[in-house]
Amino acid sequence: MPITFPPAVRNAWGADVTDEVARVLDETFERRAVSRGEFHEVTGRLDVIEERLDGIDGRLDRMDERFNQMDQRFDAMNARMDERFDALNARMDERFDAMNRRMDERSEHIDEKLGQMNARIDQVHEAMRVQTRWTVGTIALFGTIVTVLLAIAQFTAG
Repeated sequence: MPITFPPAVRNAWGADVTDEVARVLDETFERRAVSRGEFHEVTGRLDVIEERLDGIDGRLDRMDERFNQMDQRFDAMNARMDERFDALNARMDERFDAMNRRMDERSEHIDEKLGQMNARIDQVHEAMRVQTRWTVGTIALFGTIVTVLLAIAQFTAG
């Protein structure tokens, strides 16, 4: 259907100009326009694509639902694992606390025994010091006695 201009435009531009503009516009629209057959073919294809996309949307909704269920399961499993780890940590803490108490008791016992050993070593050291003094004194006394006896023996013999 060719383009027609209102009478006011025809009077303002003139018949030749309006006919030429109408012809150029008709040719341009004809080159760029889609025929009715092509339009119906494209819209038919778009309808098929739309139906497929609706099917895909349904599938995606079901997949989202499954993923949500899986998330809920994983969250429940994670909560159970957290509870188990918390219980395990509590038991381990109790065991370590008991071990630390026993180690502290043993350490105190060992410190007590080491203190007793130090006292005993100090006593033995004092006893050895006294014995060493007596031994040195006795040896010095015997040396003096032997020296005096040798001196007497020399003076009497000679």
